Amino acid sequence: MLAILSGFAVMGITAIGSDMVLGRIMPSQFGQGGEVKSASMLAAILAYTLVACALGGYVTAAIAKDRPVQSAALLATLIAVMTIANLVVMPGSTPLWWKILGGALSGPSAFFGGWIRARTEKTQILKLGGRDKF
Repeated sequence: MLAILSGFAVMGITAIGSDMVLGRIMPSQFGQGGEVKSASMLAAILAYTLVACALGGYVTAAIAKDRPVQSAALLATLIAVMTIANLVVMPGSTPLWWKILGGALSGPSAFFGGWIRARTEKTQILKLGGRDKF
């Protein structure tokens, strides 16, 4: 559970921090209420959000050494639940295409990050001659 919560926190901090930086360096792309003014900016936000999800999955798998991929899958499920909740609570905050893509790709991005971590760790163990030296 600690691994999943840690991955979720890393994902959230990375995405929100990126939002804040982007808002500071490109204020003309955002309205008074924080709404995004262009589709290209929404696409950029979606891209770094997916990277943040992958990073969260990677961190989750790194902390959950026993079941890294399964833990990343649980993080992906949590992200899916939170995405659905966002759709219900804030239905008109972003265009529908953005919500569909974000909802469809965020969970798999987190899972992919966990899979990358698990695969990387397995490769390192094999290079050490099958001995776990971490």
